[in-house]
Amino acid sequence: MNKQRKPWSLFRTMWMLALLVGVMVGFFTTSEARRQRSVVYGLRVMTFNIRHSRGQDEIHSLERIARVIRKNRVDLVALQEVDVGTKRVGGLDQVKELGRLTRMHAVFGPAIEFQGGRFGNAILSRYPIVSKRSRLVSGKEGAEERTVLEVKVRLPRKNMLRRYRRRLRRIGKVKGPLVTFWGTHWDYASSQVRVRSAERVNAWSKTIRGPLVMVGDLNAEPDSEPLKVLAQVWRKAGKRKIYKTIPTQAPRKQLDYILLRQSRQLWSRSVRVLRSRDARMASDHRPFQADLRIRVPLSYLR
Repeated sequence: MNKQRKPWSLFRTMWMLALLVGVMVGFFTTSEARRQRSVVYGLRVMTFNIRHSRGQDEIHSLERIARVIRKNRVDLVALQEVDVGTKRVGGLDQVKELGRLTRMHAVFGPAIEFQGGRFGNAILSRYPIVSKRSRLVSGKEGAEERTVLEVKVRLPRKNMLRRYRRRLRRIGKVKGPLVTFWGTHWDYASSQVRVRSAERVNAWSKTIRGPLVMVGDLNAEPDSEPLKVLAQVWRKAGKRKIYKTIPTQAPRKQLDYILLRQSRQLWSRSVRVLRSRDARMASDHRPFQADLRIRVPLSYLR
Protein backbone atom coordinates (compact mmCIF):
# COMPACT_ATOMS: atom_id res chain seq x y z
CA MET A 1 0.00 0.00 0.00
CA ASN A 2 2.79 2.44 0.82
CA LYS A 3 4.55 1.73 -2.50
CA GLN A 4 1.36 2.55 -4.45
CA ARG A 5 0.95 5.90 -2.74
CA LYS A 6 4.46 7.17 -3.38
CA PRO A 7 3.98 8.25 -7.05
CA TRP A 8 0.83 10.16 -6.13
CA SER A 9 2.53 11.80 -3.13
CA LEU A 10 5.50 12.77 -5.29
CA PHE A 11 3.22 14.22 -7.96
CA ARG A 12 1.26 16.17 -5.36
CA THR A 13 4.47 17.54 -3.81
CA MET A 14 5.82 18.63 -7.20
CA TRP A 15 2.48 20.24 -8.08
CA MET A 16 2.46 22.21 -4.80
CA LEU A 17 6.05 23.35 -5.36
CA ALA A 18 5.24 24.49 -8.89
CA LEU A 19 2.22 26.40 -7.61
CA LEU A 20 4.30 28.07 -4.90
CA VAL A 21 6.99 29.08 -7.40
CA GLY A 22 4.32 30.49 -9.72
CA VAL A 23 2.79 32.56 -6.92
CA MET A 24 6.22 33.92 -5.89
CA VAL A 25 7.16 34.77 -9.47
CA GLY A 26 3.82 36.49 -9.96
CA PHE A 27 4.24 38.46 -6.75
CA PHE A 28 7.74 39.71 -7.60
CA THR A 29 6.75 40.41 -11.20
CA THR A 30 3.76 42.45 -10.03
CA SER A 31 5.90 44.31 -7.48
CA GLU A 32 8.55 45.10 -10.09
CA ALA A 33 5.89 46.22 -12.56
CA ARG A 34 4.45 48.49 -9.90
CA ARG A 35 7.89 50.00 -9.27
CA GLN A 36 8.43 50.54 -12.99
CA ARG A 37 5.11 52.41 -13.20
CA SER A 38 5.89 54.73 -10.28
CA VAL A 39 8.45 57.18 -8.95
CA VAL A 40 9.60 58.03 -5.42
CA TYR A 41 9.88 61.48 -3.85
CA GLY A 42 11.81 62.49 -0.74
CA LEU A 43 10.43 64.81 1.94
CA ARG A 44 12.12 66.01 5.14
CA VAL A 45 9.77 67.04 7.97
CA MET A 46 10.28 68.33 11.49
CA THR A 47 8.24 69.03 14.59
CA PHE A 48 9.51 71.57 17.12
CA ASN A 49 7.81 72.94 20.23
CA ILE A 50 9.60 76.29 20.49
CA ARG A 51 8.08 77.56 23.80
CA HIS A 52 7.57 81.04 22.28
CA SER A 53 11.36 81.07 21.57
CA ARG A 54 12.38 81.05 25.27
CA GLY A 55 15.50 78.92 25.53
CA GLN A 56 17.18 77.03 28.33
CA ASP A 57 19.21 80.16 29.05
CA GLU A 58 15.92 82.15 29.38
CA ILE A 59 16.88 84.18 26.31
CA HIS A 60 14.25 84.66 23.59
CA SER A 61 15.95 83.87 20.27
CA LEU A 62 14.11 83.22 17.03
CA GLU A 63 17.44 83.34 15.22
CA ARG A 64 18.59 80.28 17.17
CA ILE A 65 15.45 78.39 16.16
CA ALA A 66 15.85 79.50 12.54
CA ARG A 67 19.46 78.24 12.54
CA VAL A 68 18.28 74.76 13.53
CA ILE A 69 15.77 74.73 10.67
CA ARG A 70 18.17 76.17 8.08
CA LYS A 71 21.04 73.88 9.03
CA ASN A 72 18.89 70.76 8.65
CA ARG A 73 17.39 71.82 5.30
CA VAL A 74 13.86 70.85 6.24
CA ASP A 75 11.01 70.94 3.71
CA LEU A 76 8.09 71.21 6.17
CA VAL A 77 8.27 72.27 9.82
CA ALA A 78 5.43 72.26 12.35
CA LEU A 79 6.00 74.59 15.31
CA GLN A 80 4.07 74.59 18.57
CA GLU A 81 3.69 77.27 21.26
CA VAL A 82 4.14 80.15 18.84
CA ASP A 83 3.16 83.72 19.81
CA VAL A 84 1.82 86.46 17.59
CA GLY A 85 1.51 89.92 19.15
CA THR A 86 1.68 88.87 22.83
CA LYS A 87 3.21 90.98 25.58
CA ARG A 88 5.78 88.37 26.56
CA VAL A 89 7.42 88.58 23.11
CA GLY A 90 7.10 92.37 22.86
CA GLY A 91 4.23 92.24 20.36
CA LEU A 92 6.34 90.44 17.75
CA ASP A 93 4.75 88.31 15.05
CA GLN A 94 6.91 85.22 15.53
CA VAL A 95 5.44 83.42 12.52
CA LYS A 96 6.24 86.22 10.11
CA GLU A 97 9.72 86.66 11.61
CA LEU A 98 10.56 82.95 11.38
CA GLY A 99 9.37 82.93 7.78
CA ARG A 100 11.77 85.81 7.07
CA LEU A 101 14.72 84.24 8.91
CA THR A 102 14.32 80.84 7.22
CA ARG A 103 13.13 82.20 3.85
CA MET A 104 10.20 79.79 3.98
CA HIS A 105 6.45 80.19 3.48
CA ALA A 106 4.82 80.64 6.89
CA VAL A 107 1.23 80.19 8.14
CA PHE A 108 -0.33 80.48 11.59
CA GLY A 109 -3.15 78.58 13.28
CA PRO A 110 -4.15 80.39 16.48
CA ALA A 111 -5.54 78.33 19.35
CA ILE A 112 -6.24 80.94 22.04
CA GLU A 113 -6.18 84.67 22.72
CA PHE A 114 -3.31 85.43 25.11
CA GLN A 115 -1.64 88.56 26.57
CA GLY A 116 -3.10 90.89 23.98
CA GLY A 117 -2.19 88.59 21.10
CA ARG A 118 -2.60 84.98 19.99
CA PHE A 119 -0.93 81.66 20.75
CA GLY A 120 -0.95 78.48 18.67
CA ASN A 121 0.63 76.43 15.88
CA ALA A 122 2.65 77.47 12.85
CA ILE A 123 3.93 75.69 9.76
CA LEU A 124 6.92 76.66 7.63
CA SER A 125 7.18 75.27 4.10
CA ARG A 126 10.02 75.38 1.60
CA TYR A 127 7.40 75.19 -1.17
CA PRO A 128 4.34 77.33 -1.95
CA ILE A 129 1.32 76.43 0.16
CA VAL A 130 -1.66 75.40 -1.96
CA SER A 131 -4.21 75.62 0.86
CA LYS A 132 -4.44 75.87 4.64
CA ARG A 133 -7.01 75.51 7.39
CA SER A 134 -7.09 75.18 11.18
CA ARG A 135 -9.52 72.92 13.05
CA LEU A 136 -10.36 72.65 16.74
CA VAL A 137 -9.20 69.27 18.04
CA SER A 138 -10.18 69.92 21.67
CA GLY A 139 -11.68 72.68 23.79
CA LYS A 140 -15.40 72.05 23.48
CA GLU A 141 -15.17 69.83 26.57
CA GLY A 142 -14.09 72.80 28.71
CA ALA A 143 -10.37 72.16 28.25
CA GLU A 144 -8.00 74.71 26.74
CA GLU A 145 -8.61 75.01 23.02
CA ARG A 146 -6.12 73.10 20.87
CA THR A 147 -5.99 72.92 17.09
CA VAL A 148 -4.69 71.01 14.09
CA LEU A 149 -3.16 73.27 11.44
CA GLU A 150 -3.31 71.79 7.94
CA VAL A 151 -1.41 72.76 4.81
CA LYS A 152 -1.26 71.17 1.39
CA VAL A 153 1.91 71.49 -0.69
CA ARG A 154 2.85 70.14 -4.10
CA LEU A 155 6.34 68.64 -4.22
CA PRO A 156 8.60 69.87 -7.02
CA ARG A 157 10.49 67.62 -9.41
CA LYS A 158 13.76 68.21 -7.54
CA ASN A 159 12.33 66.23 -4.60
CA MET A 160 12.10 63.16 -6.83
CA LEU A 161 14.94 60.75 -6.10
CA ARG A 162 17.70 61.13 -8.67
CA ARG A 163 17.44 57.69 -10.26
CA TYR A 164 13.78 58.35 -11.04
CA ARG A 165 14.50 61.78 -12.48
CA ARG A 166 16.83 60.18 -15.03
CA ARG A 167 14.05 57.80 -16.03
CA LEU A 168 11.63 60.68 -16.70
CA ARG A 169 13.85 62.95 -18.79
CA ARG A 170 11.81 62.25 -21.91
CA ILE A 171 8.49 63.07 -20.27
CA GLY A 172 9.22 66.76 -19.69
CA LYS A 173 7.18 68.64 -17.10
CA VAL A 174 5.37 66.55 -14.49
CA LYS A 175 2.87 67.42 -11.79
CA GLY A 176 4.29 66.55 -8.36
CA PRO A 177 2.26 64.86 -5.62
CA LEU A 178 0.02 66.91 -3.35
CA VAL A 179 0.98 66.21 0.28
CA THR A 180 -1.23 67.02 3.28
CA PHE A 181 0.71 68.02 6.39
CA TRP A 182 -0.84 68.46 9.84
CA GLY A 183 0.84 70.21 12.77
CA THR A 184 -0.79 69.96 16.20
CA HIS A 185 -0.38 70.45 19.95
CA TRP A 186 -2.66 68.54 22.31
CA ASP A 187 -4.05 69.16 25.78
CA TYR A 188 -1.57 68.40 28.58
CA ALA A 189 -4.00 68.05 31.51
CA SER A 190 -6.37 65.23 30.53
CA SER A 191 -5.75 61.84 28.93
CA GLN A 192 -9.48 61.57 28.14
CA VAL A 193 -9.31 64.81 26.16
CA ARG A 194 -6.29 63.47 24.26
CA VAL A 195 -8.12 60.22 23.50
CA ARG A 196 -11.00 62.21 22.00
CA SER A 197 -8.49 64.25 20.01
CA ALA A 198 -7.05 60.99 18.64
CA GLU A 199 -10.52 59.81 17.65
CA ARG A 200 -11.18 63.11 15.87
CA VAL A 201 -8.01 63.09 13.79
CA ASN A 202 -8.59 59.42 12.91
CA ALA A 203 -12.03 60.37 11.57
CA TRP A 204 -10.70 63.44 9.71
CA SER A 205 -7.99 61.36 8.06
CA LYS A 206 -10.64 59.41 6.13
CA THR A 207 -11.55 62.58 4.22
CA ILE A 208 -8.00 63.24 2.97
CA ARG A 209 -6.75 61.89 -0.35
CA GLY A 210 -3.07 61.21 -1.03
CA PRO A 211 -0.11 61.18 1.39
CA LEU A 212 -0.96 62.42 4.89
CA VAL A 213 1.56 63.25 7.64
CA MET A 214 0.74 64.48 11.15
CA VAL A 215 3.41 65.81 13.51
CA GLY A 216 3.43 67.63 16.79
CA ASP A 217 3.53 67.66 20.57
CA LEU A 218 0.80 65.22 21.66
CA ASN A 219 1.57 65.45 25.40
CA ALA A 220 1.28 61.65 25.51
CA GLU A 221 3.85 58.90 25.90
CA PRO A 222 4.21 55.99 23.46
CA ASP A 223 2.37 53.40 25.59
CA SER A 224 -0.53 55.71 26.46
CA GLU A 225 -4.14 55.24 25.41
CA PRO A 226 -4.17 58.16 22.90
CA LEU A 227 -1.27 56.55 20.99
CA LYS A 228 -3.08 53.20 20.98
CA VAL A 229 -6.11 54.89 19.41
CA LEU A 230 -3.90 56.61 16.83
CA ALA A 231 -2.30 53.25 15.94
CA GLN A 232 -5.60 52.22 14.33
CA VAL A 233 -4.87 54.66 11.48
CA TRP A 234 -1.28 55.86 11.82
CA ARG A 235 2.19 54.42 12.21
CA LYS A 236 5.10 56.17 13.86
CA ALA A 237 8.09 57.19 11.79
CA GLY A 238 11.21 55.25 12.71
CA LYS A 239 11.95 51.73 13.91
CA ARG A 240 12.63 52.47 17.58
CA LYS A 241 9.84 52.30 20.12
CA ILE A 242 10.79 55.60 21.78
CA TYR A 243 12.56 58.75 20.54
CA LYS A 244 13.12 60.84 23.66
CA THR A 245 12.52 64.55 23.09
CA ILE A 246 12.05 66.13 26.53
CA PRO A 247 13.59 67.62 28.65
CA THR A 248 16.13 68.94 26.22
CA GLN A 249 19.34 68.68 28.25
CA ALA A 250 18.84 64.99 29.12
CA PRO A 251 15.68 63.69 27.39
CA ARG A 252 13.80 61.04 29.40
CA LYS A 253 10.52 60.68 27.51
CA GLN A 254 8.81 61.22 24.19
CA LEU A 255 5.92 63.66 23.72
CA ASP A 256 6.68 64.73 20.14
CA TYR A 257 5.79 62.52 17.16
CA ILE A 258 5.93 62.15 13.41
CA LEU A 259 3.00 60.00 12.29
CA LEU A 260 2.26 58.63 8.83
CA ARG A 261 -1.17 57.52 7.76
CA GLN A 262 -0.80 53.80 7.06
CA SER A 263 -0.04 53.21 3.39
CA ARG A 264 2.46 51.25 1.32
CA GLN A 265 3.05 54.48 -0.61
CA LEU A 266 4.44 56.42 2.40
CA TRP A 267 7.29 55.38 4.70
CA SER A 268 10.17 56.80 6.74
CA ARG A 269 13.76 56.44 5.60
CA SER A 270 15.49 57.89 8.67
CA VAL A 271 14.46 59.54 11.93
CA ARG A 272 16.43 61.48 14.52
CA VAL A 273 16.15 63.74 17.54
CA LEU A 274 18.51 66.67 16.93
CA ARG A 275 21.45 67.06 19.29
CA SER A 276 23.31 70.24 18.29
CA ARG A 277 23.93 72.98 20.84
CA ASP A 278 21.23 75.16 19.27
CA ALA A 279 18.78 72.22 19.31
CA ARG A 280 19.50 71.63 23.01
CA MET A 281 19.29 75.29 24.02
CA ALA A 282 16.49 76.76 21.89
CA SER A 283 13.48 75.45 23.86
CA ASP A 284 12.37 72.85 26.43
CA HIS A 285 11.73 70.25 23.67
CA ARG A 286 14.24 68.84 21.21
CA PRO A 287 13.37 69.18 17.51
CA PHE A 288 12.40 65.83 15.96
CA GLN A 289 13.03 65.15 12.27
CA ALA A 290 12.35 62.45 9.66
CA ASP A 291 13.22 61.80 6.04
CA LEU A 292 10.17 60.35 4.31
CA ARG A 293 9.62 58.57 1.00
CA ILE A 294 6.47 58.87 -1.12
CA ARG A 295 5.74 56.50 -4.02
CA VAL A 296 3.61 58.07 -6.75
CA PRO A 297 2.12 56.35 -9.84
CA LEU A 298 3.39 57.72 -13.14
CA SER A 299 -0.21 58.16 -14.28
CA TYR A 300 -0.70 60.71 -11.48
CA LEU A 301 2.20 62.87 -12.68
CA ARG A 302 1.10 63.32 -16.27
